Amino acid sequence: MYLNLIKLSQHHIHIENQFFTSHFGTSTVENTIADALVKRIGLAIKNSEDFRVTIVLPAHPEGPLSSWDTQETMHWQYQTLIRSGAGSFLERIRALIGPTA
Repeated sequence: MYLNLIKLSQHHIHIENQFFTSHFGTSTVENTIADALVKRIGLAIKNSEDFRVTIVLPAHPEGPLSSWDTQETMHWQYQTLIRSGAGSFLERIRALIGPTA
């Protein structure tokens, strides 16, 4: 359902959740929300559309920072968004945009 909504979105996607983990590169995470977002953003770039994606997340998931569960959730979230190199959400968007002036 969410993948289809992302594909059909016209102007804006707003995601607000306690955490955001998705498939990246060679990860074992099975959901493909990030893949769908990258494809939709790529389409918007290709078509010069005015399109926005907003992802709102807390500084850390609920629970003590010393908790293994909290640390593991944060690890996978960071991997998804910024820390998995070329497979991360951010780097995949940067690749679509290309070099900037």
